[in-house]
Amino acid sequence: MPSFLSTASIIINTSQIGVSVLLVLNKKVIRFFLLQAFQDREVSTPMFQRSFKIFSKWISTLLLPKVPARVYQNRMQTRVKLHPISRKHEDIFCEIHQNRSLLMTAFEQPPMQSTVCKNQFSLRLVKWTTSSTFPLTFVIKLEDTNIGLASIKSGIQVEENGEIESAFLTILIKKEYQGQGYGSQSLYALIGKCYSLGYKHASAIISEKNIKSIDLFSKLSFKGEFVSSEKKSLSGGTFRWMYFSKHL
Repeated sequence: MPSFLSTASIIINTSQIGVSVLLVLNKKVIRFFLLQAFQDREVSTPMFQRSFKIFSKWISTLLLPKVPARVYQNRMQTRVKLHPISRKHEDIFCEIHQNRSLLMTAFEQPPMQSTVCKNQFSLRLVKWTTSSTFPLTFVIKLEDTNIGLASIKSGIQVEENGEIESAFLTILIKKEYQGQGYGSQSLYALIGKCYSLGYKHASAIISEKNIKSIDLFSKLSFKGEFVSSEKKSLSGGTFRWMYFSKHL
């Protein structure tokens, strides 16, 4: 019995010393190893997200107040980066918004006219705030190639308990780069931007015919339901979208 108590005492003391050493380590070092560990995990499952959210909230009170803002970095995100739109990105902006097939699939809308496209691009260069009426736009880059656009726009989400501010997300990737995982990587990064901007809720409105985007948002645990609107599609029928939402 005495030997057991001695052994237990040594273990407890050793644990206390270990915790003490952990608490005095440089925060950046701890953040690095923590993120490396979790970047190799699948973060799209609801159970893991709930568990990690509880854990990150606890550890944040001690050492890592910015962990949640980086949770949604995919382990392959190094291949895809989001860059704030600038004057040099007019070509990719107009290429995306004048692509009939892409816009019809995403929004059931015709492509922008050249003049409209240039005006919209100029608007995106204005300093953005969460109260802006235009979206915060990023260029999706694969190494040195521009492959698409991603955006965040503030809006109001109506729930049972009232209205809340939500970040409405949009991702548009050129056809030749679809189906290769770049959409998932871009959405991970875009949710990270939402965290850094202080959003607590994210949403997306997607045409029910856009199966790829529906699968993408569902994979990241966005909850969706079909909603009918009064807007008419080009074919003359009622435009139906799938509304997605997620608490961050």
